[in-house]
Amino acid sequence: METEAAILLTDMRGFTPLSLTSSPPQLLTTLGRYFEVVVDAVRAEGGDVLKFVGDGVLSIFEVTESGRAAACAAAVRAASQAVARARAEGLPPFVGALHVGPVTYGNVGSPTRLDLTVIGLAVNVVSRLEEIAKTSGRTLVCSGSIASDLPAALVRHIGQFKLKGLVGEYDVFAITSDHESQAQASV
Repeated sequence: METEAAILLTDMRGFTPLSLTSSPPQLLTTLGRYFEVVVDAVRAEGGDVLKFVGDGVLSIFEVTESGRAAACAAAVRAASQAVARARAEGLPPFVGALHVGPVTYGNVGSPTRLDLTVIGLAVNVVSRLEEIAKTSGRTLVCSGSIASDLPAALVRHIGQFKLKGLVGEYDVFAITSDHESQAQASV
């Protein structure tokens, strides 16, 4: 099924060092708490968590009759709420990347093992944006397509980037520290 969706990809910072200094039960507990924080925030804003990959979470907010701006704002609110709750609970920090675009939504895999996911250029873009968040030290970044649907005070342009494996340059924005209150106002 083809649809348009705002995509949120989160990834824990410093997971490899954490895995080297934590016992397996401690690591699983920390991962479980982090996943719970992200899942709760995504679901509270009407999104769907599609998969956990290592210490990452892939979620989508399908564009509905409420419109693209509403899906983008919901994704930003979910990311903001997850970041705030993780900080409040003393969890390791994580980064989040957001992009909106067309995706193909469905099962992939083999006849004996299927996985519900989204594929498409938009998923590749958000994956590359997540790397920019990590390397730039930003907590939340988004593409120009998300930024254009948000209040200007919510985002700050951090540059144009060539995304690995993709054609052209992409405008990338940091989501500012007052993101939650601004995202609330945008709906």
